Amino acid sequence: MDKDCCVVNKNLFNFLSSFGMMLLGIFLLFGFSVGISINKNPEYFYFPTSNHRLVVGGDEYLQVPSYAKPIVPLQKNKNIYVGDLIAQSILIIDKNSGTVLYDKNSQDLKSLASITKLMSAMVLLELPRQWDEVIEITTGDTVYNGSHTVQVGEKFTALDLWNAGLVNSSNESIMALVRTSGVTFDGFITLMNRKAEKLGLTSLNFVEPTGIKEGNMGNAHDIIEILKEALEYGKIKSALSTSEYYLEPIDSDKKRRIWSTDWLLSGWTANNFKEVIGKTGFIELSGYNFVGEITGNNDKKIMTLILGADTNENRFLEARDLSEWIFKNYLWPDEIGYSELVENF
Repeated sequence: MDKDCCVVNKNLFNFLSSFGMMLLGIFLLFGFSVGISINKNPEYFYFPTSNHRLVVGGDEYLQVPSYAKPIVPLQKNKNIYVGDLIAQSILIIDKNSGTVLYDKNSQDLKSLASITKLMSAMVLLELPRQWDEVIEITTGDTVYNGSHTVQVGEKFTALDLWNAGLVNSSNESIMALVRTSGVTFDGFITLMNRKAEKLGLTSLNFVEPTGIKEGNMGNAHDIIEILKEALEYGKIKSALSTSEYYLEPIDSDKKRRIWSTDWLLSGWTANNFKEVIGKTGFIELSGYNFVGEITGNNDKKIMTLILGADTNENRFLEARDLSEWIFKNYLWPDEIGYSELVENF
């Protein structure tokens, strides 16, 4: 038996050795052939390369692709805004690129006042709601002084209260919607702060949903981001675009006309903008606030924020005058003359 095993092992060894030598021969022949081909046709064995490269600052400087287009508006002159600005904090940015066009104390934390309602509105839309639901105003809804647009004991549809809350900034209307939202008051505030965290708006903090308390705080950059996000909701954008609205109390034969608190929208502060969509806010400790998306006659959109103006009218005058100055003194990439302001490298 041992002798037979030795014979088998020897035959297996001879077979494997012969097979290995054959593979080695094939490999050497292939390598020799490839080497000759590379010498004759080297271009077939090069990887594609980009255009001429220049090493700059620890990286490679590559030619700008032909399809790359600028997006940043540029000031076309050396003009400086010389108007009176009383507001404590001001920020104007280009909506498309996020470029800062004007800045005054934009990192300071300020009270939002009723701009808070933008966050409340987004949270309300993320909760289930029947907008034809009839809601009675209770004493608890009036715990925070408001516009008295709606009164205790009156009944309105949820849709009417929604518009009263955003068009006329009614605190009672927002409180009634929060009360009937299906979550507790504290739970609703938690959802507001969680929404801010999810959006990366780290300066924001909310303590109640109407804006009546000074603890609703944030800086100018994050407040503008609230409006940008809120305008992605069609129901919010529609309300903020409404200059006047007619409430229909359930037990009344008369409609109740209410006006937008945004005087740039209503035209009570004269302006030539193509469109204004914004939200106001005021408490004694915040001063007069306004944040808006303003579209110029060139169809460009800027986000304008005024915090801490000294009067109701001045917040709109400062927002208007600064925004008009921006449109007059800046050019956008698709406008005539922009190419003369910049050169490509």
